Amino acid sequence: MEKWMLQVAAHLVGRGHRVVACARPDSRWGHECREHGLPTLTLPLRADFHPSDIRVVRSAYRDHRIGLVLAKGRRCIRLAWVSRFLLGRRPAIVGVIGGMVVKRSLRSHLTYRYMADAYITPSEHSRRELLAYGYFVPERVHAIPNGIEPPPDDPGARERVRREFALGDAPTLVVVSRLHPDKGHSLLLDVLADLRTEFPDLKLLVVGEGGERPALERKAKALGLGDAVVFTGFRSDVLDLLRACDIFVLPSFHEGIPYAALEAMSVGLPVVATAVGGLNELVVDGTTGLLVPPREKEPLRDALARLLRQPELGHAMGGAGRRRARESYSLDQMLQRTEALLQSLCRRPARQHPTERQ
Repeated sequence: MEKWMLQVAAHLVGRGHRVVACARPDSRWGHECREHGLPTLTLPLRADFHPSDIRVVRSAYRDHRIGLVLAKGRRCIRLAWVSRFLLGRRPAIVGVIGGMVVKRSLRSHLTYRYMADAYITPSEHSRRELLAYGYFVPERVHAIPNGIEPPPDDPGARERVRREFALGDAPTLVVVSRLHPDKGHSLLLDVLADLRTEFPDLKLLVVGEGGERPALERKAKALGLGDAVVFTGFRSDVLDLLRACDIFVLPSFHEGIPYAALEAMSVGLPVVATAVGGLNELVVDGTTGLLVPPREKEPLRDALARLLRQPELGHAMGGAGRRRARESYSLDQMLQRTEALLQSLCRRPARQHPTERQ
């Protein structure tokens, strides 16, 4: 989501729009916004409707003449809505929702039904999932697939990263995502332990950070995987890490269209992923990778074992994935569609905002 926001922000700035970011104090998101030259306001995001947070957002609306707000998650949507309500100005509010589970509650119903003028979601599957809750007005929910710019070749990346992590010639899996229970890392460790009986040199790079890291490190040690699993933490050179590996795996329980899978395809890795969310649209099962049911160990193990036994099949799937990423998931197309939607909302007279009609 942060990468999507930065891409959209850079595109809008390049098109002559002014973009202001809000970030928690000392957050990585805030540092990245500043590094990209975006004016960045500090927003602690405490309890819902906290007076100091409302003051920050109201001042931003007034001082920067904000015409539209991109908000991630229900708390940010509520903060954006109450701030504009109290100010009396009408910046449009657009919720950005990826692969997530929406809470079923009266507060969520009121938030998603009435407090945003539109939503952007990264796949048609995610759009259908959102509409099934009954909270969302269909004409407000817009599916705009994530896009990627073809990365330049870097022939030395594989050797460089393999040397850094002492991978040698071992076959290597890589997972790139937040370390969260819904991402399926714990299941993947169980699968790795099984696969090591047939592929004793098999290794796994776990790229990303999150609250689950201590538990996952303990589990890897308990399974005897201490020398097989490398937790890299947050990395800014994800493409290089992908190039150093052989199979990209994503055992998530929920997803939109994850950038990590797109990036893996763009550098020619075969994808083994769960058949959830936008992954069903992104990965062509049997052509660019293999899709398996979520939360089930055996299908995931069998799919990975198939590619490990047949590396030529993995190479063929990786090549097909590279072509698909470049031909069907263009960054320019995504940015143009997003800008057109945002401009249409900014131009809409206040009285005709969807929230006024409901």
